Formats: sequence, C-alpha cells, structure tokens
Amino acid sequence: CIGGRAGAATALGGSVVIGGDIRSGAASTLGANSEVAGTVVSGGATTLGSGATKGSVSLAPDSSFNPVVGELEDAQDFLGGLQPDFEKIGHNISTDETWTAGVHQITGSLSVSAGVTITLDAEGNDADFIINVSGYASLGAGVKVVLANAPAGHSIRVLWNVTGTYMSLGADAEIEGMLLANTYISTGSNSKLSGGAYSATSYVTTGAGSTINCGK
Repeated sequence: CIGGRAGAATALGGSVVIGGDIRSGAASTLGANSEVAGTVVSGGATTLGSGATKGSVSLAPDSSFNPVVGELEDAQDFLGGLQPDFEKIGHNISTDETWTAGVHQITGSLSVSAGVTITLDAEGNDADFIINVSGYASLGAGVKVVLANAPAGHSIRVLWNVTGTYMSLGADAEIEGMLLANTYISTGSNSKLSGGAYSATSYVTTGAGSTINCGK
C-alpha cells in the first residue's frame, strides 16, 4: 500500500513511521529516526535525517514524477458526486458524536474540537463511510475517530474526501480512514492514522512521532 502521496513535497517529522510507500511530485524529506517500510519515490531530491530508514529510493527521470493529480482528482470527483445519505451545512463538533454508514456530505467546513470522539457505527454491516467536505477539515488535538460494531473479517472503508482545501489532524489524534485532500494534509505529533494520506496538488507533512499504518 501507499502511505502517502503528494502533488508537491513530502516532509516527515522525527520518529515518524510509515507502513507503505511515499510518492512525491517534488522533494521528500525524512526526519531523524523516521521509518518508511516501502519505497520513497520523488520528483526532486530525497533527504534522509540521521537514523532514518527506508525500503529503497527512486528518482523519476528529469525530476518530473507526478502521477498524483489526475488520479486523485478523478477519485475526488467520483466520491463527491455520490448521492448523500446525510447532509450538513458546515459542522462544528464540540461533543462526542456517533455516525452510521453511508455518504456524509458536509457543505462548507468540518471542525472537530480537541478531545472529541466520533464513533463510526457499522451496526454489524459491511458498509462504507464516505465523508465529503467541500471546504476544509480540521480535527483538533486528541480527537479520535473509531470504528465500532464491524462484522468479523470486514472490508469496511472509511474515506475522508476534502475537495475544498486542506485536512489537518492535531497532536495525539487517532483517526480511522484514508485522507484525500485537494491541497495539503498535516498530521500533528504522535498522531495515528489507519489509512494513507493523499494530497492532489500540495504537500503532506507529519508531526514527530506520528504513525500512518496503511496495512490496518
């Protein structure tokens, strides 16, 4: 699997762990003691901090590697065009919430206050959660998004599709799902993401000690 893709640069903080590949349209920078299980492919220079490890490094010919934009734009357009099951005009979450499976359309931006838990309740079914956000998505420090009541051996997908601008996770956030954003994605220190992080046109940055486990 691919832990992160960016149309521009990718930068990992210190002691970050990525359970897949990194693919960047521009430079890739791996912080001190960071670990990338797979291959680092960059359109520009790849810089490794002290003690950083990776599977291998590949530089695209003429530093022009950029397979990201068209693929992600198509995916975001498809997901954004799905008929919503739940609709909200903007959404500021300050207390715990439970969401059921389906397509969640947030017209405007999504803001989740620090320490809030969002429970994705599968209700025993093998169904997907798709969260379309037409603005930005900002999840504060310590926010948790957890999957509950999933059937054994499930293949449930959780997709965060931010078609407006960016998606950010605060420090110590623990998020279920794959992140797709039109512009940048940033994760705070010691955050944990169960899926990949994909920027169509901008960069991906990860805070020190954060983990992206795309094999989960």
